[in-house]
Amino acid sequence: MGGEFSGEVDGLTMANCMCVPYGQIELIVEPSDELIPHFRERYGVDKVDFVFMDHWKRSYLRDLKLLEDYNLLEEGSVILADNVLFPGAPRFLQYVKSCGKYRWKLHRAHLEYFRSIRDGMAELTYIGVKGTTMMTQIGSESRASDIPPPDSSQIK
Repeated sequence: MGGEFSGEVDGLTMANCMCVPYGQIELIVEPSDELIPHFRERYGVDKVDFVFMDHWKRSYLRDLKLLEDYNLLEEGSVILADNVLFPGAPRFLQYVKSCGKYRWKLHRAHLEYFRSIRDGMAELTYIGVKGTTMMTQIGSESRASDIPPPDSSQIK
């Protein structure tokens, strides 16, 4: 089934862009925690290639886990999460760094209207469950402050 799907819910945008002869865009206004569990059955989308998160930072981790739990990600799916440093999404970053399911980069930036405030965007690439190890357990018990800063090869 060709076509493009893009849905934005509280700032969470999901797009499946595999075969796009002319493209279709549909705006969906629904809380992401209510949409993600029914995404496949309501919209016929099996997997998403791209997810842009720019909504409530405290919901980033919940929504990422929902995408995983409902098997909507495939190897190579890309997730961009904005404003992960300010106001910040420390639990989201902690999980991404420790779960073993993602290659990730942190793109340093500044808050759009306040150049003096440092911020960042996380770029994740889903590598799947084959990368999970005992770090998943550690991740659930650690605090974001326990995780060392990324090495310079992971920062653009």
